[in-house]
Amino acid sequence: MVNKYDSLNRPVETGRWTSYTVFSLHLTNAKPSTSYPITTSGYDQLTVTHYDDYTSLPGGLTTTLDNTGSSELYTSYNTSPVYAQALTVSTQTVGMVTWTATRVLETPDFIYSVNLYDGKGRLIQTKTKNNTGGTDIFTTQYNWAGQPIKTVNKTEKAGTNAQTITVVNRMSYDDLARLYKVEKKIAHSGINSGALSADWITILEQSYDAIGQVNKKTIGNKKDPATNAYYSTRHPLQELVYDHNIRGWLLGTNRDYLTSNDQTTDGKLFGFELGYDNLTSKAGNNFSAAQYNGNIGGMTWKSDGDDTRRRYDFSYDAANRLLKAEFKQNNTGSTWNKTLVDFTVQMGNSGADDGTAYDANGNIQKMKQWGLKLTGPTQIDNLTYTYHAGGNRLKAVTESGTGTTDHKLGDFTDKNTSATDYGYDRNGNLVIDLNKQLKGTVAPNTDMLSGGAILYNHLNLPYQITVRNDAGTADKGTISYVYDATGVKLQKITTENSVSVTFSGTAYTTNGNIQKMKQWGLKLTGPTQIDNLTYTYHAGGNRLKAVTESGTGTTDHKLGDFTDKNTSATDYGYDRNGNLVIDLNKQLKGTVAPNTDMLSGGAILYNHLNLPYQITVRNDAGTADKGTISYVYDATGVKLQKITTENSVSVTFSGTAYTTNITTTTTYLNGVVFESKQYSDAGVNMGLGYTDRLQFFGQEEGRIRAVNDPANPNTLTGLEYDYLIKDHLGNVRMVLTEQVKQDEYPAATMETAQAATENMFYNNLEATRVNRPSGYTDTYTDPNDKVALVRGDGNKIGPAILLKVMAGDRFNVKASAWWTGSSSGSNTSPLTSIVSALISSAPGVSGGKIGVTELTSTLLDPQVSLFLDNDQPAVNPKPT
Repeated sequence: MVNKYDSLNRPVETGRWTSYTVFSLHLTNAKPSTSYPITTSGYDQLTVTHYDDYTSLPGGLTTTLDNTGSSELYTSYNTSPVYAQALTVSTQTVGMVTWTATRVLETPDFIYSVNLYDGKGRLIQTKTKNNTGGTDIFTTQYNWAGQPIKTVNKTEKAGTNAQTITVVNRMSYDDLARLYKVEKKIAHSGINSGALSADWITILEQSYDAIGQVNKKTIGNKKDPATNAYYSTRHPLQELVYDHNIRGWLLGTNRDYLTSNDQTTDGKLFGFELGYDNLTSKAGNNFSAAQYNGNIGGMTWKSDGDDTRRRYDFSYDAANRLLKAEFKQNNTGSTWNKTLVDFTVQMGNSGADDGTAYDANGNIQKMKQWGLKLTGPTQIDNLTYTYHAGGNRLKAVTESGTGTTDHKLGDFTDKNTSATDYGYDRNGNLVIDLNKQLKGTVAPNTDMLSGGAILYNHLNLPYQITVRNDAGTADKGTISYVYDATGVKLQKITTENSVSVTFSGTAYTTNGNIQKMKQWGLKLTGPTQIDNLTYTYHAGGNRLKAVTESGTGTTDHKLGDFTDKNTSATDYGYDRNGNLVIDLNKQLKGTVAPNTDMLSGGAILYNHLNLPYQITVRNDAGTADKGTISYVYDATGVKLQKITTENSVSVTFSGTAYTTNITTTTTYLNGVVFESKQYSDAGVNMGLGYTDRLQFFGQEEGRIRAVNDPANPNTLTGLEYDYLIKDHLGNVRMVLTEQVKQDEYPAATMETAQAATENMFYNNLEATRVNRPSGYTDTYTDPNDKVALVRGDGNKIGPAILLKVMAGDRFNVKASAWWTGSSSGSNTSPLTSIVSALISSAPGVSGGKIGVTELTSTLLDPQVSLFLDNDQPAVNPKPT
């Protein structure tokens, strides 16, 4: 790799140079030069960065401001309320990046960009010649304070199926210069002749309290299901209400959502509450103790789904140290307990400030902890801590009750029952830990001069760790570190000795590598073991060599379990940079046997950035290539395309089966995602192939998704906004959409003329169809010759339909009923009929069908069976 700099030591160029000059000569030649190396043959230029002016501007770019979206920009400058600034290009660009060129790897093409600035040095427009040949434009208009108030982002995909997407953003600020609203207008060249939407769409709107904290945030917009249009008055998809006390402490989000332990109608999906000095809780079950110093006294939370309210009550000692975190949940009614779930943590004997939790130096003396196992809540830790005399050095941790049991819940496991677990040298460094089999050659103590399992250098850095086996009878191996004189780590050397060890469940090497794992899962036939895995590693390192499955072997249980598709000794191979190049369990086979430090022959090929650019996959038998996955990057590692080729795929088109190759290309362009699909069979490609069909692009709170005409999938009909609900760590918890979709199903008229159509949607039509009885008055259908007959001693279930629904879906049903007779029929068990109907409603379910006996004996709740089997009191035998 070559890096070039200008006279001001600014990076101006990078490239790859194939040179056979020895390194020492490069050093000699570079020392007196400011422009070394002068590259000629064997050189691939990767990036160019230009400063100060616009000389040698490449790619047909100009310094003229592009006027895309200019009609949406403010044209009244330095006036209330926004004080917009004019977009005027300045030539005072000394010290600024003016243009760049970035290579598209493995091609001769470059992506060119030019930056335009105003007189205050603010970037007002970037023009980019993208890898399709189109020109992307990003324009920013500022207010007087330098805040962006409008942006225009144009993405131009050139070539086949050329299309242009323009997104205009409007940011609004309050009088204190705080962002309170983000709105959008979008245009696509294939919708409404490329015109921008007439109305601004609100993405988010937020307000602040008197001390500048966000107290409410709304995202998205609901649509009227009847018209599929936005309401004239905005109805947000989700509202987040933040409460604070007078000190600015956060009291919670959507606290009113906690008032009920059931589903609510306010549209809220998650809420929590924090208690400080106020004991009152929105959940109606008050916190146990008030805290006046900022400590959290308790917390309550609930999320959509099971809608169960859960809480913690915290207590502290006089030094603000945690004494107890008492867990409870609202199982039913007004009852809060921990009979079903318990995550309580308790310090000391009882969690009270009785002197048993901490010693006078603040060291922990006792701790208890509970957790949830498959059998229910259970205590997983009961620990006692002791310390060496005259200091704060931990001497031992002893576990009572559970002892050496490892609950696999992150709990402590006591592996040493003697009085002393930990030893230290005179500098206070830990040298012995008997719970981790860092045993040494002498008994643990303080101020040890020798005999420890961990040895330190003069910088107090560990340079050798000796680990014993679980029995403590022999050395399991060593971990050694090499440093330079300043303490920089140069090497880590791990030696594992040949020790015969039998493991049960999950076990790890001294390097932390997993060695064995067993896993169970639930199938229709009941619980079963789905994995029994053994892991081995290449010598001298942590690179996985093989995963072998015993017992279950090559069985794929369809439960996310591992399937052993290679029974030889080595499954995985690596190149000299440690990159995985062969995986025989996934048929990434390559052309040679897997090993370490491979120079060629791998199924995965990497570029100079260690990014995979081609993956070759074999078929399940390993006899032929199944296809390839290729990636295209620019020289900075930005992914531009993903190209997947599938060989000899069976495709049904117009009722005929074809064998064809399929190439799927995903193009990433300025944050916009397009997809192409091409078939090698010309006839199939004519009917099913497409080029650069828009998929989605991002927005501040989620994404904007393309919607196509179901009858003509190549026709774009609209764009829909999706929103991501995230937790405090940024993890996506829920996806909400503004899209409104309404499916209408034909009525089950029972008429024979409509039978062919209605049987495609409904079950039990033929079994229950009878002639309309005399006196039947409903005239919903015309003609009205047939009806469905259900009775207690016969068919108990009439016309039925099985629908896939999701949270938030609603449905409307109309059913006409008519009854005649002087007494009710006998009430035999409807259980078998109901289950049979459910089975027949879902033919071809993955995993195969099962009989009525299995379902009634294993899947239905006993109370449901009891309800269905027993006669129910019939005050009025006629339907009402």
